[in-house]
Amino acid sequence: MPKLHRLVEGQFLPTALDLNPALKQTGTSLLTRAKGKTVRQSSGLLACSIFLLVNIAGLVTYNQSQAHNFWHSPNVTEACLTGNFDTKKCLKDWTLFMWALQNGFERTLDARRNRLTNVNDPDVYMFGSSLMIFPLWFADHGDNLPDSAYYNLRSEALEKKCAQAGKIFNVSLALMSASDASRVVDRYFDGVHRPKVLVYGVGPRDFYDAFVSSPSASVYFNQLSNFDDYTKNASNYFPSADTEAMSIGKRMYFMYDKHQDLLSFGKTLIKELAHKNPPSTVEPLTNMGPKRNLDEYKGHYKNISAKAFDQQMGFLKELLQTCSKRNIHVILVGMPLTTENRALLPAHVHEAFTQKLSTLAIANGQKFVDFNGSEFHTSDFLDSAHLNAAGAHKLIDRLAPIIDAEMKDVRTQSVTR
Repeated sequence: MPKLHRLVEGQFLPTALDLNPALKQTGTSLLTRAKGKTVRQSSGLLACSIFLLVNIAGLVTYNQSQAHNFWHSPNVTEACLTGNFDTKKCLKDWTLFMWALQNGFERTLDARRNRLTNVNDPDVYMFGSSLMIFPLWFADHGDNLPDSAYYNLRSEALEKKCAQAGKIFNVSLALMSASDASRVVDRYFDGVHRPKVLVYGVGPRDFYDAFVSSPSASVYFNQLSNFDDYTKNASNYFPSADTEAMSIGKRMYFMYDKHQDLLSFGKTLIKELAHKNPPSTVEPLTNMGPKRNLDEYKGHYKNISAKAFDQQMGFLKELLQTCSKRNIHVILVGMPLTTENRALLPAHVHEAFTQKLSTLAIANGQKFVDFNGSEFHTSDFLDSAHLNAAGAHKLIDRLAPIIDAEMKDVRTQSVTR
């Protein structure tokens, strides 16, 4: 006999489900599905919550690791001072683990920035991309660079050549664009860290790179940008609203931004723990040839855009204006390139580039020198763009008297005030 469930006018009556087994089965099935849907929704919310918490923890740790005290983690402090770290220590040090997820360019900037906090009242900063990095390294160490060269901040060979300059620091960053340089100067070259003279060496790639779709796509943008770059200055960095939204998303969702680093770091850690990650073979830096990396530079210069070029020139103008306001003397240097490298650009483009550098420097009361002449020969180059030890010494021989003259002007102006 079916169960009685409802009381109608004092009498119990069977429900429709009891009278119709098929309907009852359907109701049971719907109830089961509803419960399953609730469980799935709860599980989804739980997973999202966990993901959000992990993301927030990662983002906070990542941002805190860039502060000067680095949460007082000795391992992170050591890593930031040298740009290097022990992978296995990451298992025991969460802040070091998060710092290790930053790519090499970000770590380089961290190391430079951290070391510069201890530099007060500097005389000269040598600034630029790898076009400036390599000559200063080779001038100090010769063609066979030791590992320690990577961590050098002082430019000792140039200091010895200069009679007027005191402390000279190499604060260059590989692949730095003009937009990156402008942000570095604006944020870090001020107060007690303001140099008297800034020697900024540039080449065409610093103003146009086909591999970098916009100023916001540079390797240093995330670390150097601030709120204004996403609001009133957004048009300078983002070609479209979609690009800006994606950049904001990467900043908000740390794990999405660093997913490639997570995978790479995990694989490296597993190999090291399994002792299956032997040291890579170090190739000698000598005899690389002036035509080496020409294909790379063909890629950099591909479909060169006057609009993109002019946009980066706008950032150079900002840099020069900032330096003028802060009484920083700038020596803008057109860095030497091989004839083969210069031939990758149409002659009129290279001429316009050089003329624009000169015009901007003069308009802002600064100095421009161009080393793309007959003085540097093929034998002075490591590859198609970077000077070797012989070329490096030739460069500092040319730079030293120019820096001395500028330092003399600095001292003269300080006396007359």
